[in-house]
Amino acid sequence: MRERDKLLEYFENNRRVGHTKSMLAGAEKSDCLVIVSNRGTTLGLPAEKVVALEDLVETLDKNNKPILIDNEALKILMKGE
Repeated sequence: MRERDKLLEYFENNRRVGHTKSMLAGAEKSDCLVIVSNRGTTLGLPAEKVVALEDLVETLDKNNKPILIDNEALKILMKGE
């Protein structure tokens, strides 16, 4: 899909421009879940806000909060890894 490829290229070419910083600013002000690539990634957030990809299905079944997706997790989901 052309759009997916373009978005993946964008994330690869625009690292360190503030994606995570912007996401975290929103996460700190909201009762939400932040989807991350693995259990070792916390992004400095409280544990109850962070959901690793391997826990995603189980966690979403029990919640109805807004979600934010870390760019690394988004890339994994988009690539289908």
